Amino acid sequence: MDTSRWMPILLLVALAAGAYYLFVSPNSEKFYKKGLTYYAEKDYERAETEFLKAISEAQEEQTPAAKNLLADAYLMAGEILETHLGRFKRAAALYDEMALLLDPAPATLTARLRTAAIYRDKLNNPNRAAAIYEELIERSPRDARIGEVRRLVMDIYLAMHEFEQAAVQGRAFLEQFPDAPQSAEIRFRVADALVYQERWAEAMVDYRAVSERFPGSYYARLAAFEVGNCLLKMGRNEEAAQVYESALSTYPNPEVVRLRLSEVHGRMKNEKDKKNLPSWAQKSAEAAFNGKVDPFPESKGGRKAHPESQRFEFPPSESGATMDDVPAEQPPAPKLRKPKSKLKTKPEAKTTVPAKPDVTAKPAPKGEVAPRVDATPKKPVEPSESAAVNAEPSEKSPSPVSP
Repeated sequence: MDTSRWMPILLLVALAAGAYYLFVSPNSEKFYKKGLTYYAEKDYERAETEFLKAISEAQEEQTPAAKNLLADAYLMAGEILETHLGRFKRAAALYDEMALLLDPAPATLTARLRTAAIYRDKLNNPNRAAAIYEELIERSPRDARIGEVRRLVMDIYLAMHEFEQAAVQGRAFLEQFPDAPQSAEIRFRVADALVYQERWAEAMVDYRAVSERFPGSYYARLAAFEVGNCLLKMGRNEEAAQVYESALSTYPNPEVVRLRLSEVHGRMKNEKDKKNLPSWAQKSAEAAFNGKVDPFPESKGGRKAHPESQRFEFPPSESGATMDDVPAEQPPAPKLRKPKSKLKTKPEAKTTVPAKPDVTAKPAPKGEVAPRVDATPKKPVEPSESAAVNAEPSEKSPSPVSP
């Protein structure tokens, strides 16, 4: 076959296609394709620029094809900003802009989900993420992805300790999707939310529902152990021990079950011992177990202040001695104080030390001899000698006769 005759025709077709692409095809499609080329080459800055140009051109084109291209360009530009360039706020703003322009489009739900994920994981704003999830649930309740949305918002409420809201979202999911693959996990999380609120009986119902409706699941193995925990919190120790015994072979970590079993057995033993004690001892044991102060402290009389405690009888010893053989406790003897003497003691005489005489003499005038100073201290006169001197003259020394 001679192809030389067809070559001019093929050349004209190629030229016509090129002219259509250059002059007839919309500019938004050109920019979008350039953006895809740069994206494949991992030139993300140029790719983002081309996608933004495609967005700008597609907004002016009022065709269904331009509308679809506009949604794709928004999603591609947002993905580049979020995943490759790390500009999370700019990406969230671009997704919000897309949601406003293309509200009825199916791609709007994808954009809102990406926005919520940015606020939840990147911008640390779980409240904003939960609000977006609640909005999606309200506006698209029958969408196939709403089940995942309910699970995500439930996780956010659990992390924020909003346990009541988490339980509400979980129950709404179970009502809408009772046979979904995530139903076992959602019901288990609902029970966890009730445990955090100390609603043990309601939580136990949900844990048992997980074990009964999903017996072969991973969460069923966990739920059997959690039922025992609820029974333990409710004070039903014997039932808790039975549940722990059955969960010992199925729980992923049997050592934890053994620890709980030993705790339950200890509580059961304490309860059995408390039944054999009088009321005052039971109160004291309960106070010690709960970490409270002894209700019968020694400062308030101790056991002596409670006559009921004296009626407690201890079992007889091996020697046959009983409590009656023990002598009663004697009160302590009073302390004797040393009496104070009323006699006045004579004060001791004070010894006086004679003062040293002044041995300092004044200097004599020039040409004279200084008088001698006797440095020997004079003996003081005793009172008896002075009294003898002042007494009357004795007979041996007659008084002189006057002439």
